[in-house]
Amino acid sequence: MVTLFNQEHVTEIHEYNLVKDARNEGQQEGLEKGIRATVLTLKEFTADKAAVAQKLVKQFELLPQTAEEKVAQYWES
Repeated sequence: MVTLFNQEHVTEIHEYNLVKDARNEGQQEGLEKGIRATVLTLKEFTADKAAVAQKLVKQFELLPQTAEEKVAQYWES
């Protein structure tokens, strides 16, 4: 009986972790789409990649180096 309970509990924990991982993956995917859209939109108004990177730092709380990488990644999209 105890073994059955433990197996059910382990299964519940495993399912919870799967859902949690899927949710995190979806949030990350949404964040990435938002960053891409922001870069492409700001690109229409300025040719200054550094200014766009600075906006990403403020809006998405990215590190400056990460923001610059995102601008470089999506600038030519």
